[in-house]
Amino acid sequence: MNNKKFSVQPDRPIYQELPVCEIIGDELIKIPSTDYEAMYESYTLRDYMGSGKVDMKFRLIEGDHFGKELLRHFNVVLHKDWKTGGGFNVQARSDYLREMKHLLPEGDLWANPENLLGKSIIVKVELVKHDRRRTQLDDSSQYSVIRQLVRLKNE
Repeated sequence: MNNKKFSVQPDRPIYQELPVCEIIGDELIKIPSTDYEAMYESYTLRDYMGSGKVDMKFRLIEGDHFGKELLRHFNVVLHKDWKTGGGFNVQARSDYLREMKHLLPEGDLWANPENLLGKSIIVKVELVKHDRRRTQLDDSSQYSVIRQLVRLKNE
């Protein structure tokens, strides 16, 4: 048991000053929910609370929102060496497999997101209005995400 006693001294503050909090990460992008033409740029793998994720980055290439960056998130199973260049697996009924096979039906091209480089894709964008607990977000906290990779532009 710790028997130390603390006393408040007038010349010393009780609490240390904490560093100022700053927002990190990308800005929240909020655009109308509809289909847009976008160009695939890159993907990253990450672990989110024990679940693997693939985040595919797209840049809108048409209209009033030209140049805006949006992400399409997919659930995946990460390889053990994913941090050092390893890949990922997908379930047979996964959104990733369904959407990528629709875009790249020839052979196994769907297996590597980099096969979308240089391709123009129609994406379905939706506004996120609720958090993961289904709690309504206020207007300033709402943001847009890509919900579906619909088709290649030239189809």
